Amino acid sequence: MNIIYATHNQGKASELRQALRLFQLEEKIHLFSLEDIGDTHVPPEETGATYLENARLKARSYAQYLDLPVLADDGGLELSAFPDILGVKTQRFFTSNDPAQQNIELLNLFTDKPDISRKCTLHACLVYHDEAEEVFSEAEISGEITTPRGDDGYGFDSIIFLPKKQKTFAQLPQEERLLMSPRVQAFQKLLEMEVFK
Repeated sequence: MNIIYATHNQGKASELRQALRLFQLEEKIHLFSLEDIGDTHVPPEETGATYLENARLKARSYAQYLDLPVLADDGGLELSAFPDILGVKTQRFFTSNDPAQQNIELLNLFTDKPDISRKCTLHACLVYHDEAEEVFSEAEISGEITTPRGDDGYGFDSIIFLPKKQKTFAQLPQEERLLMSPRVQAFQKLLEMEVFK
């Protein structure tokens, strides 16, 4: 089966492809990003008040445009010390599209604030939309914002410290990082629902 994943983010697409290999499903399910299919559709404005609403907007828009079933996602980073500036507005917060620069922008929030909480929650929501049904799944993981550590992963992986592991996402072995990723956990829930037929 082929899945169109409504994202231009190759880091996200690579993560879910790695998950399919980990779950030994890469021969059964083939995932294609918007980059892979040369998509030029203008994405819908993310006006939802929740991750689910935004993921649904993307899934429905691309499914209608492509006339195919579509997997879409939304997610964000929530900071305990700054509850109103990220979350569903995470991507709109940043002035740069470069992940390394985005991490710097986040770390700058904590400059000269040694006593402020660095607790954070990384949330992911996936929606699969086709003619017959629309299903969704969500997952999240909590950690702490830290200075960059580790060279693997992508996005916020190097600055999210996991106290139980005493490592950042970027310091974890690939399989362990995948299994702890909220996006992969949400994807696994959809796989268990057997929606990809």
